[in-house]
Amino acid sequence: MTASALLRRDPWTTRRVLGALILVLLLLVLWQVSLIRGSKETVVHSDFGAFWLQGYYFLTGRPLFDLPPGVRGPAYPPFAAMVFQLFALVPLPLSAAMLYLVNVLLVPVSVYVTRTIFDALHPERNRAAWPLVAAVLLSFQFFLNNMNLIQVNEIILVLCLLGIQAYVARKDGWAAAAFVTAAAIKLVPAVFVAWLVVRGRRRAALAVIPAVAACVALPIAFRGVDKGVRDLAEYHAKVLGQFERGHVISHSSNQTLGALVYRLTVSAPDGVGPDYRTLFPAPEGTAAAIYKSASVVVLLAFLGNLAALRLRNAPLTAFELGSVFLAGHLLSGITWKAHLVTFLFTFYCFLSIRVTELTPRLQALVYGLIAMVIVVGTTGRDLVGRRVQSLVDGYSLITWTMILLFVGCLVFSQRRAGARRPDATTAFG
Repeated sequence: MTASALLRRDPWTTRRVLGALILVLLLLVLWQVSLIRGSKETVVHSDFGAFWLQGYYFLTGRPLFDLPPGVRGPAYPPFAAMVFQLFALVPLPLSAAMLYLVNVLLVPVSVYVTRTIFDALHPERNRAAWPLVAAVLLSFQFFLNNMNLIQVNEIILVLCLLGIQAYVARKDGWAAAAFVTAAAIKLVPAVFVAWLVVRGRRRAALAVIPAVAACVALPIAFRGVDKGVRDLAEYHAKVLGQFERGHVISHSSNQTLGALVYRLTVSAPDGVGPDYRTLFPAPEGTAAAIYKSASVVVLLAFLGNLAALRLRNAPLTAFELGSVFLAGHLLSGITWKAHLVTFLFTFYCFLSIRVTELTPRLQALVYGLIAMVIVVGTTGRDLVGRRVQSLVDGYSLITWTMILLFVGCLVFSQRRAGARRPDATTAFG
């Protein structure tokens, strides 16, 4: 190699070295921040403390759902407790710091995988940088909430995104494994498992069976048959059972369909003084009937859309996938704001549309949805104050936005159903 060639390589090498040093320095700073945040975690009154304790109970053979007072939960399946063993291998503050750092690093990972999915499904979209940047900024408060609580929702989001990416690449086994694993940690991603069965290729649907069997069997293998079966029974009785009996968490931070209905119709419990007021007072039995009816409508619309797309052998679109994310949040018993990191994907669906190519009616729909997205994305207690944020939460502005986005996803998934493309984006085959 000549001296001139070496000289030409020197600047590139220098840039690489400087880039690596900056990256290492940034990671060190983030680690110090993570340690400071992790040092504040305790077992009681802490989401992560509940993860750590449940993992510790799993590791030491204790009952998973007999938690002491002040510990949040129980809320997670036995498979999640098996995974949470990893947290319990080190002291709680250090473990919390590690998850905090992981959550920070998963933000760019989520953005990157989201972009690759859209590149595969919608090469015709507005590929300028600003729609993705806007989607990141407008959903960032939910990522920040997840990080501050040291929650696992970003891990669940990335698992779902990797499942989508694997499905698009026709790696059906990996897609099933990603979706089922996410659902075995937090139940809500089970909507993606349902999507894979109803809408997916036959081999993808069949791959769900061994994945589900593994997620049920592994905790039993770790704990033994007697304890493993008892764990499943207690999870059903103490966690799922309350929602099967119609229990609704109407706290203003809960952004589900049931919480919306109950805040509109049922007065707050004694001792709770919300900043919002009940707009349509009704007996609790009436509220329950309205909630069940609304849930059936959303569920039938979701499944009906998937069935129609399958019958038409329609190409897979991001709007269809967005409807899966949104249906899961609306129909869940609990959707805290930290769960809404999925807004990155659903916001980008509409922000990346080439609006000028739409009919006037669809333009009005998209502009209205984008306006709602901007309002939701720019609220937050630190931005608008506690009083305004209490009204936003109490009157369920986020839930109403999810409902409208869900309708928009159904409309656009059907609108594109006629444009069949003979490639990996075809869902059924």
